[in-house]
Amino acid sequence: MIRLAQDLTRKGDRCPYHLNQRDDLQVFEEDTMDLVLSLIVLHHVANRTKAKYSSDFVRVLGPRGVAM
Repeated sequence: MIRLAQDLTRKGDRCPYHLNQRDDLQVFEEDTMDLVLSLIVLHHVANRTKAKYSSDFVRVLGPRGVAM
C-alpha cells in the first residue's frame, strides 16, 4: 500500500509515507505534525497501544496542530 501511495501521490517528497511496526510513534519527532488523523484504526489495537498512540498524537502535534 505504501508503494502504491508513493506511485500515485502528486505531492512528491512533500507527502512521505511510513510503515510503523512499533507500538508507539517514536519514529516521529515532537512538535512536527500539523495534522494527526485517525480513522477506523485504534479499535484494532490493544488498549495499552491505544494509550501510547493517544499520548504520542499530542506529543507530535505542532503548536497549531489539529488531531482528529
